[in-house]
Amino acid sequence: MGVAIRKGSAEDAAAVSATLGAAFQQDPINTWWIPEDSERARMLPSFFRFAIERLWLRFDEVHVADDGAGAAAWVPPARWRLTEEEEAHLAPFFVDVVAPEYLQRAGVLIGLIEERHPDDPEHWYLPCIGVHPDRQGQGVGSKLLRHMTTRLDREALPAYLEASSEQNRALYLRHGFEVTGELTLPDGPTMWMMWRDPRGGA
Repeated sequence: MGVAIRKGSAEDAAAVSATLGAAFQQDPINTWWIPEDSERARMLPSFFRFAIERLWLRFDEVHVADDGAGAAAWVPPARWRLTEEEEAHLAPFFVDVVAPEYLQRAGVLIGLIEERHPDDPEHWYLPCIGVHPDRQGQGVGSKLLRHMTTRLDREALPAYLEASSEQNRALYLRHGFEVTGELTLPDGPTMWMMWRDPRGGA
């Protein structure tokens, strides 16, 4: 498959957020915190645009498939947790994109994820990787992962993520991640905490 991976920029924000919104429309975690289909379809692109523009692009590690099929956002070591000042600055923008009736569930989800995040400061974090439904199963997700894991192997650095579905978990297992824990949301689905040690000889 001739898909190339490149660094994303602010000019990609609209297209990438639409792709991620479609990719996660039926994701179990997103259907938990936004149960209504129509609201999820409306909110997710705006939510991902907020995350891309306000959180992930500042690290210059948003990776985009050049045909628009998918994207991944990586956070460098020791940068995944927001400072109090950053939280205060971002809160109004977050409230703008998340409807009031879903703020409580969003807060529960974020809080539980943060509680489980590893203390090791030297790992890269993958908060989001998604492929448009029309292109899933064609190797785009694997190519996005390899684009970064090859580098992490070369630099001898570990990585961490949360798998939001059994399908995603299987993909990450194939790329060297191992399950280190589980998180079941209140009356909801299970997430898997996954860690990847660098592979030697890369």
